[in-house]
Amino acid sequence: TNYKLARKDFRTLFDKKLRDNMYNSDDPALITKKFWSHVKFSSGSQRIPERMYRKECYRSTNLDKANLFNDFFCDQFSDSSNYNINVDYSNDNDFDISFCHRGIRRLLSNVNSNKANGPDGIHGKILKFCAVSLSYPLSLLFNLSY
Repeated sequence: TNYKLARKDFRTLFDKKLRDNMYNSDDPALITKKFWSHVKFSSGSQRIPERMYRKECYRSTNLDKANLFNDFFCDQFSDSSNYNINVDYSNDNDFDISFCHRGIRRLLSNVNSNKANGPDGIHGKILKFCAVSLSYPLSLLFNLSY
């Protein structure tokens, strides 16, 4: 019975330390590593568990879990800055940039489609597989914008 009691106490202490470590945001660079360590430990494997919990909500469908991961990784980035700096563009002709549709197509074709969506919400697979169709309109848009 002493062994069972010691084992139960150890497990309780271990779970408490794991929770404390998981939600300690002193070092934001470690949050992702801690998250994956927790997922792997909780599931007992390298696979994503059947049901996941975050922000007081359970997710069990693949779409909901994918959105959970996307939200989690988007939360890791800081908010945009509030700097108010005036920039003089009157002599900006020295740095004219031309966006070629071939270069844009090459860049889009090399996008890693296994990565999560960016802040724009567009998945890498869409960018990669639609590179031919998107490159020319994007080159026009970039040239007009810049």
